[in-house]
Amino acid sequence: TKCKGDVCELCDEIVDKCPEKNCKGILIYGYEADQNNHWQKCTKGHKIEHKHVYSTVSPKVCTTCYYDKDAKRIKNDADLLQSSTSLTRCSICNSKTQWVQEETMHIMVCTCDSTHIMRIEGHTLDSNNKCVSCGKIVTKAYSVIFKDFKDKTHWGWRNVGNLVDLGIVVGDVDVDGERILVPNEYITAEAFIALLSRALGYDRVDKVSDDSVYCPISSTWSEGEWKYLMSYIAKNRPTYDAKKEMQIVLSNNSKSATDEEIARNYKHAITRERAAYLLGMFLDSSPRQNGLADTFVDWGEVTSAYKERLLRLSAYDILKGNLDNGRLYVDPTDPITRVQAIALIDRFRSLKEAGYTY
Repeated sequence: TKCKGDVCELCDEIVDKCPEKNCKGILIYGYEADQNNHWQKCTKGHKIEHKHVYSTVSPKVCTTCYYDKDAKRIKNDADLLQSSTSLTRCSICNSKTQWVQEETMHIMVCTCDSTHIMRIEGHTLDSNNKCVSCGKIVTKAYSVIFKDFKDKTHWGWRNVGNLVDLGIVVGDVDVDGERILVPNEYITAEAFIALLSRALGYDRVDKVSDDSVYCPISSTWSEGEWKYLMSYIAKNRPTYDAKKEMQIVLSNNSKSATDEEIARNYKHAITRERAAYLLGMFLDSSPRQNGLADTFVDWGEVTSAYKERLLRLSAYDILKGNLDNGRLYVDPTDPITRVQAIALIDRFRSLKEAGYTY
């Protein structure tokens, strides 16, 4: 690759390689700290020690890891925000910055770590309800509040809010008639395919009446979403056989499922690698995926048939992995939860906003 430990010549992003001899790991933004030092962690488990450099503004925290002198981490404090409205690079790590829409404000964050906050402002709208600073159309942000999902500090809050506003996520209704998300419940293949279909443009009032579309799951609430997805693949990704793809995703052995297997597995939880494999069909291979397998400790556990597409998702920063003690894991065969699935779909959907065509 052309990444040389500074700025990648292909993607223009910061790439910090581990300085340990013969290590192919990449430094990630996860830290442990004491009063005098902090350690930046490598994806292979190494700890790279650095001295704290404290900010000159109050509260005085390390400008790299956000720990104060009492080893207490401070996040998202307004006193740390920079005042420049023209800032396009993170003042901490030099990665690109982007505006992120919140309920009543917008925030300029670093693309490598959302805790690197550069600026925060309320929305200033023009006559078309478009914010003059971040360019977002502001309507009723996060208009559906779920009974069991009210913590705005939850890592998936923005992803859920984005898909709620677009009508992609509607949740369920409990016995009291209140809307619920059940974020940590495993999502079924049926529900995941429905989310993907809606993200690709399916409107729930649409009817796909073409009986020639392969559909072994007829007479279910999601029949329309299934047929739309199959038709979308045939039209927009013609190099793939939609039927064979679904037979692989919903098989018991990652090879080819019978119609009976599909109908049965469709109602069961879908694993992380199978969900990622399905999404990967809509992305092209990227030079950025070279070497990414080395960043995941458990890459050898990923089913061989699914590996290349998981790398595509990782290259486009859709599949981020789980960080545990400074090491990244795919957890490929674990079922994916509802909120994790929503985050995948939202990151996938945001590529189109950025100009990617799939």
